[in-house]
Amino acid sequence: MNKNDYLDRIRGCLVGGAAGDALGYAVEFDKLRSIRKEYGKQGITEYNLDFLTGSAVVSDDTQMTLFTAEGIIAAKKCGVVKPADKKMYPYVHSAYLNWYETQGRKPGKMPVNDMPASELMDIPEMYKTRAPGLTCLSALGSPKKRDLYNPINDSKGCGTIMRMAPVGILYPEAAPEEIVEMGAEISAITHGHPLGCFPSGIFAEIIRQAIWNDEKKTLAEITGSAMDAARNLYGKSDLWEDLEALIDKAVSLAGNDGSDESNIKKLGEGWVAEEALAIALYCALRYENDFSACLIASVNHDGDSDSTGAVAGNILGALIGYDRIDEKWKKNLQFHKLLLHFADECAAWSVSE
Repeated sequence: MNKNDYLDRIRGCLVGGAAGDALGYAVEFDKLRSIRKEYGKQGITEYNLDFLTGSAVVSDDTQMTLFTAEGIIAAKKCGVVKPADKKMYPYVHSAYLNWYETQGRKPGKMPVNDMPASELMDIPEMYKTRAPGLTCLSALGSPKKRDLYNPINDSKGCGTIMRMAPVGILYPEAAPEEIVEMGAEISAITHGHPLGCFPSGIFAEIIRQAIWNDEKKTLAEITGSAMDAARNLYGKSDLWEDLEALIDKAVSLAGNDGSDESNIKKLGEGWVAEEALAIALYCALRYENDFSACLIASVNHDGDSDSTGAVAGNILGALIGYDRIDEKWKKNLQFHKLLLHFADECAAWSVSE
């Protein structure tokens, strides 16, 4: 593929994730019965536009995805370019503290002294609170040391995974295990449970392969490869078999004749990271050539609709690219131009040295 093809996939990943986030945000805390009562038998299938701005508003999922990208780019600007360099994590942590400030909170001392000025903090709309995750807020407000092996808490909420796509975008040449570990470590900045961290790393590696792999792998093959990398790192964990069984179930259900409602119920509600990944993968696998169908399935259930929609949109958007995303998901999407700008930035910084 040429440079423009990769850029198209990066744009697809970021815009696709925001589209799923915006579609699901309108029904995030609603049961499927309530969604159908308000929107019809098929559930929500179009954006619910904000009355004041006329835009499809995104949640903290997209906000934090952008800050993740800004944190990694900041590290690269300051010379921290290798994917295995743990000096990168404080930059991402600092970027999250910038997001924390936009949510009306007073951040503590920045983990790094040379953090570049935040472009995102110059955007007034970024200061809107969009149901920010309480675990993210409490973790970022704590001075405790945090990493995968010194957990800050025991949370595995989906706030750990929904922001992780830039890890896969920004390190195309990294080894699969490096990406999985990086995603898990960044996850651990706010969420300490292994089943919050492991799925985040797997998701990041799925994104990397969806964008940067030229072998024309199917999503099922990409998922299997990402799981292999994670198994090499975490397969001895007592929790690994449970995670692997859930992902295997998602892959299997995607090929059956059951309804999306029935199949998704078997995977959970998406409030925790492993369920969010399983539901998103199920939808992306089942509708690998139909972005709209994938997005609609990913948000119409009883659980955390914006996060499952965001992760599903990231995955399928990365796989098919921006140009193949239906125009209705681009029109009126909040931060659309900003997402394209950050996609361009990510593309410019996506060379590991």
